[in-house]
Amino acid sequence: MDPFEKVRFRIRSTVKRSNSHLKDWLLPSKLMVRGYSKITFCFMTGVDCLAALKILQYFILPLLERST
Repeated sequence: MDPFEKVRFRIRSTVKRSNSHLKDWLLPSKLMVRGYSKITFCFMTGVDCLAALKILQYFILPLLERST
């Protein structure tokens, strides 16, 4: 692979992993609501939870492990 394809592949695999995690663990399998605002709220809550999990995983937990 040329360098441009390597960078593109790395970004694409990161996005695929995050979408998979969001779909499998943080969003309901069926949405029983109507309305754009309710669905947007549900999806954005899942995205916020995913961001919070990653912040914990990469920034807070390593600091806690180092301090003990």
